[in-house]
This record gives sequence, C-alpha cells and structure tokens, in this order.
Amino acid sequence: LPQHNLTMKLALLLLALCHTVAATGGATCVACGLISGLLFESAKTTDELDTLFHATSLERFKLSSTQWLGLNPDTFCATLKLCEPSCKLFPNKWPVTPPPAPHKDPKNVGGRTVEALTVLKDALVSLVDEHEAQQSSTSPHHENFFDLATRLASLLSNKKTTMSAETAAAKIFPLLQPSHPCAATNVTCLVHRFLDNHLPISDTDGDNFATMANRGLRGSHWRGADCNDKDVDVYPGRKVSTSGDPTIDHDCNGISGTDASTNQTYETLYCDHTPRRGLIHIGDSATAHFHLPPQWLSKHGWGVRNLITDAEDEMDQPACAWGTGFRNFSSCPWSPNKTTNQGSIAERLWRRNACNHRDFQNVGVNGARSTAALPLVDSANRNADTDHPVLAIFSLIGNDVCNGHPGTTHMTPPATFHEYVTKSLQALDAKLPKGSYVVLVGLVDGRVLFDNMHARQHPIGATYEEVYGYLNCNSVNPCHGWLNSNETMRNATTDWRNSLNKEYENIIATQQYDNFKMNFFNPDWRAYIDEYVADGGDAGDCIEPSDGFHPSQTGNELFSSKLWAWLENNFPAAIGDINPSNAEILKTFPGQGGL
Repeated sequence: LPQHNLTMKLALLLLALCHTVAATGGATCVACGLISGLLFESAKTTDELDTLFHATSLERFKLSSTQWLGLNPDTFCATLKLCEPSCKLFPNKWPVTPPPAPHKDPKNVGGRTVEALTVLKDALVSLVDEHEAQQSSTSPHHENFFDLATRLASLLSNKKTTMSAETAAAKIFPLLQPSHPCAATNVTCLVHRFLDNHLPISDTDGDNFATMANRGLRGSHWRGADCNDKDVDVYPGRKVSTSGDPTIDHDCNGISGTDASTNQTYETLYCDHTPRRGLIHIGDSATAHFHLPPQWLSKHGWGVRNLITDAEDEMDQPACAWGTGFRNFSSCPWSPNKTTNQGSIAERLWRRNACNHRDFQNVGVNGARSTAALPLVDSANRNADTDHPVLAIFSLIGNDVCNGHPGTTHMTPPATFHEYVTKSLQALDAKLPKGSYVVLVGLVDGRVLFDNMHARQHPIGATYEEVYGYLNCNSVNPCHGWLNSNETMRNATTDWRNSLNKEYENIIATQQYDNFKMNFFNPDWRAYIDEYVADGGDAGDCIEPSDGFHPSQTGNELFSSKLWAWLENNFPAAIGDINPSNAEILKTFPGQGGL
C-alpha cells in the first residue's frame, strides 16, 4: 500500500473519532493512542500531514491545519476529547523511531492491505458509537484488560466473533443428538454453553468434545478431538466401552481392532497394562496462552491477518500452550527456539504412554481467579465411573493479585483464596476417577516483568514503562501491581502473592481427598529467565511483546520443561509409567488418527 494512501486511511479513521462528545479515557483512549501513534509514525513529511488535514472540517476544535501538525498522539486524542490530558502514551519523547518489524509470525503473515485498514476504521468508528452510548447510560461500566482485548477483537472483526458463534450454533442445532442437553431447547442454549460454560458449540452428541473439523469456539484446539460426534459414549479419555465392539475406538486414541495372533483387542494388548493419565488443565490466560500479535501494534510489518480465527479462540493459543499444545511450534507464535523444546505437558504424557493420545482438555479462561474457578471445574469433562484417571493442573498464576485497580483492595484475601481453592478441590474430587493426581501451581512473582521490560521499546514505539503507565492511567492494565513504576507497589504485590501461595501450602498439609493425591509446584519465573539468559537467550524472548505481561511462546516452552522436570523428580506417580508397547502402537497405528 503506498505510504500516502496509508496515511490518508488512518487519518479518516481518526477523524471518525471526532463524533464522540465526552472524555472518559479507558478503552477508547487506548485505541485512539495506538492508532494515532501509527498515523504520525507513518507520515513521512509535514507537507503530507498538511495536505491530509487541509480538506477536513476542523472548525469544531478551532484549530488550523498548521496547529494540527504540532500535535503528538496524546495531545491529539485529548483534543478529540477521547482521553484525559493526564493520560500519555508518549510522555517523554515525540516523535519516536519505531522499532524494527516484529519477527514473522506464522499466525499473522502478510502486510498492510486496504481491506484491513477499512476494517480498522470501521472498528474504531463502532468503538466511538459504543462509547457515546455508554456516556448516555446511567449504568456503571468498567472494562478490564481482557474485556478490552475481547471487545477490540470483536470490533476489528465487525462483530463476526459473536456472529460466528451464533452462526455455528444455528448450523449445528438441527443436527443435535437426543443426548445433547440443548436438543430440546434452542440455539441460545448452545451459545450459553460456549460463552458461560466454555464448552464447544460444534458438538452434536453433547459429550463436550468437538471433531477435528471444528477447532475454534472452544472446539478441538482446546480439547482432544472427538472421533464420533454422534455417540455420547465415545470421546477422549473414555475407559468403559458401552458397545463392546473392539472395532469402535471408544476413547478416540486411534487404537481399535483385534490382534489376529493373540485374539486380544489392541486396547487390551497395548493399553491395559499401563495406567493412563489424561490431562485436565484448569487456569487463566497463561493456561490458555493469551497472545496479541505484535504486528497489530507496529508500524513496520503491520497487519491483522487471522483475526477471525484468533478471535474465535478468544485471542488465545491453546493448541500451542504449555499445558495442552499439540501443534508443531513452527505453526505457533514466533519463538527463537533457543530452548530444547520437548513439547507441552500433554505431548509429554502421550510420549510416555501413547494410549493417552488426544486425552487432554484446556479449561483456561482469560481473567480467571480463584473465586471464579468452580465453573471451570464444572466445564472439565470427566466421569469418575466411566473414564480414565487424569493429571489435573490447577494454575491460577496471577489474577488473584493482578487487576486494573490501584492498591490492594481488589486482591483476593488469603482466607477467601483458601475457601475457594478448597471448593474447587472438592468439586474435582467428585468428578475425577480414583487414582487421579492434582498439581496446584503457585502464583508467579511478577516483578520479573517490569525489571526486564520497562526500558525496552514496545512495538508501538513507546517504552514498556510508558505503555504500562498509559494502561494504568486508563484502568485497563492487566496487572496494576506489577506493571508499575512504583517499586513499593510491586513489592507489596509480591508479598500478597506469597501470602496466597502459603494457603496452597496449608491446603497440601491439611487436606486429603478420596480420588486424587495432590502436590504444590511453586514456579520461580525469575530463575527460569535468568537460566535462559545464561544459556545465550534474551529475557525479552520469554514475555509477550504486545502486553509485556504473559509468557510468550518461548515462555510457554520454558514453563512446560520446568514443570515436567519437577514432576519427574517430585511427583512421578502423577505422570504414570512409560508404556513398553509405545513402539508397537506407533507401528500398528501410525499417527493414531492425528490430533
């Protein structure tokens, strides 16, 4: 796209924002700051800007075109009355020299297109319309970081994320089997299961698993693929075959039939002598692998490809996540691959016992914390009587101390944390088969984020410290306590984190359950990053570039390797024995039906 046309498109986008009537900051301010930053970074000359604004109607703001040329993005958005003047993305320097283009991302290839810029324009105009509607509403309205990300994704897709859920629900509803809990209701039931229960829409038999053809909308990106979507008793992890027919792959692990030489079923021959370990991973955005492509926020290499599919996965990458990833990492968000990648926990469980194939579930939800964990346990699919035992990982590693509010008043009190974690464990005990295992993963120490990122340059051109401050000023920071220039606040957040991890230790020491044994893993994120740097890596490789908060693809690989090493050394029963028949399984059933 020619530079002049790009600048003109972005200018039209920003002028559309002039229709707003109130300055309340928040999500609208952040959107304006990012887009105006891209606009002014993209303009090559003042003559281009002068031409750009000369034909526009600026009487409303009583500014001449020459005066417009002196505005930086912060002043620009404040003048448009979209931001409070005190909220500044570029408080110390403008103009800035944008960083080089982000590394090519398999998830977002390609460059700028007129179509993409038109989508961006339409999205922000819709954002302004929504902002005006909110201003006229008397209902209180607050958006956190994940609300903002979800809302922007919906707007950028022209609300096709919501429409795609409704479209998929309408398409699948006539095909529902009588076993499906929504079969006797309506399409709204399917949408509710997706939005509130985090269950796949495209699941005709109601066993909570989707086929390989249905990946997004909580489908088989999130849970092992269903191999028969017309039989509620056939799904990954199923132990009991209701048909008794050895030709039916009742647990979807790709193993079926009878060995002619022994007259034994292959399931009996290869799988019955080594106990299974499925994986259920319950957690937050780090569990789900939250990822905003840096290409969305960078002048160089800008593009929003794959937006719809990313949005249908809630801006998460569960198929590349540290717990449940199954994709080749070359198909995942960019990583320097300086780690010795051995795959996710689910992949390692499969390599240990190939009979575990497809038996994984990712129940990670952006923003989840202990007080909201019970619905996540409910979403996990396991039957104590008919299914194989599992390793359940409970990893709410940040949101009980992380939120967009200043101070500690919105952090979870230790007694409340203890109460709700106990409720979740009780619910797991009622659901998991006997012989299961649970790992409670402690909250990480997030001080390592500011320490390693604050002085670096964000893709938008500001420093991370400036971006953190901008998000804090607009109350949409994912973690006000740690992504903060105030060292006292960062230390206080870590102290609170330590008090919650103490509750995990108390639970391990004082509670026992009938159907599972449990242990506590306290991750040392700073030590992992320091070790990675000592081996020749860069600390920034481990942290998502767009938000400076979540583990990157490299961070996911590191976390998986560290937890697996801990499991081998401290909780080996949780991962089960190595299946001596693995080679025979792979020889007899190459690929095991895929993932």
